Amino acid sequence: MNVRALSPALRRLVMAGILRSQCGGTRPGFMLSRAPEEVTMLEVVRALEGNFRMDCCRTVLPCVQCSCETDSCRVCGVFRDMLDELRSRLSSVSLEDHAATEEFSGGVKPCKPIR
Repeated sequence: MNVRALSPALRRLVMAGILRSQCGGTRPGFMLSRAPEEVTMLEVVRALEGNFRMDCCRTVLPCVQCSCETDSCRVCGVFRDMLDELRSRLSSVSLEDHAATEEFSGGVKPCKPIR
């Protein structure tokens, strides 16, 4: 795996407090800064991609005529509801939950973290 290509993502995860880096010693590298059950997928996605937001429905659907009054725009309301649902779902799944899924693990049980 090309660590140099992963460097920006790893840096963002460290800055968000999800990972910590360990330089030198016998075990250099990156490790979780908290237990996997304490880190949500929402935190990971926000660290890597930023906050979910939508400025206006016209950014998604350029053909829509909208005054960009998000409180009165039905399209903006739909997107806002979708983003709220996405945030809710991602915040309900921890790294531990995600790692335990068969699709992710290939049926292999995750190992216990070294403390």
